[in-house]
Amino acid sequence: MKYIEKEIKFEIKDLPKLIDCLKKNGAKFLNESKERTIRLDTSDGALEKKGVFLRVRAGNKNTITLKEKVGDDRDVRARKETEFEIKDVDAMAYILERLGFDYLRIMEKYRINLEYKGTKLSIDELSIGFYLEIEGPKKKIEAVAEELGFDLKEKILVTYWDILEEFNKRNKTKRKDIVFPKEYQPKLLGAY
Repeated sequence: MKYIEKEIKFEIKDLPKLIDCLKKNGAKFLNESKERTIRLDTSDGALEKKGVFLRVRAGNKNTITLKEKVGDDRDVRARKETEFEIKDVDAMAYILERLGFDYLRIMEKYRINLEYKGTKLSIDELSIGFYLEIEGPKKKIEAVAEELGFDLKEKILVTYWDILEEFNKRNKTKRKDIVFPKEYQPKLLGAY
């Protein structure tokens, strides 16, 4: 499947308040899951330099995805996305690694997906914080963000990997992956 993905992110400062607001306003629950993403690139970062992002993901469905930057827009993050389902995420990651995509990064997150007023909402719990992704047409994204109490001046147009870079700078850490400790108990699953 190919399409142009348009989204913005916000850091969630009050998760219970956001969930309560969404429930009261009739957001439709789609699913929840723990996702594990393997991001692949060459050791010299050739894909990232071209604005290309390759990943395999296990979660509600197992997928391989290629995202490509499609120009600059200061209001939303837009990328051409080509994605299809696969049976075995680890086998696909192994094949891609053997083909030269040998720089691997891992991201784990707990996610709730919702439909709300013509947009797809994803509430994400990562080891570096809670975030809301709003995906859909630009005007609807902005309207939903404002309705939910988010200031458009605080929107995030970068990836979770970029957010990790900022996290590392602030906390003087050098984390390569976005993963939870083994004993971690998620706060998000079952919250909606």
